[in-house]
Amino acid sequence: MKIKTTKAHRANKKVQYTKEIGTVQFDENCEAEVTQEQFDALKLVDTSIIAATQVANVEKEKQVETKPDAPEPVKPEPEKTKETETEKPAEDEKTQVDADIPEVDDEHFDGEVDLNEFTVKELHEIAKEAGYPEDEWKKLKKQDLIEYLKNKM
Repeated sequence: MKIKTTKAHRANKKVQYTKEIGTVQFDENCEAEVTQEQFDALKLVDTSIIAATQVANVEKEKQVETKPDAPEPVKPEPEKTKETETEKPAEDEKTQVDADIPEVDDEHFDGEVDLNEFTVKELHEIAKEAGYPEDEWKKLKKQDLIEYLKNKM
């Protein structure tokens, strides 16, 4: 009867088992020929051994698993709606960054803007729009960035 071991290091090697089993010579595919009695004894001492019929069944299962599936049906693209279309904002429309920056009431503006009210992202945008060199402000923490902007203004 044909057997196979799952231990690849046994390929092309002789393995000495008990006196009852004897020596088993595995080929390059980790397979060997043994008697039914040897196989029954091997199952008890070596869990890596399986019968050739089991090997054939496992290989059939693998082939079934690896068969290419039918191609998936092509999914229709969702219809474009005004929400999903990407349009450039008109000149007078605010971008997301502009929308996040608080409006300044010109009537009550005293010339001072509290930079602490801005997020780091907004402060980065201010520095970028002002044209300050990015390597001077990009890695600054919020308070250091506020000081940097105050000194530059």
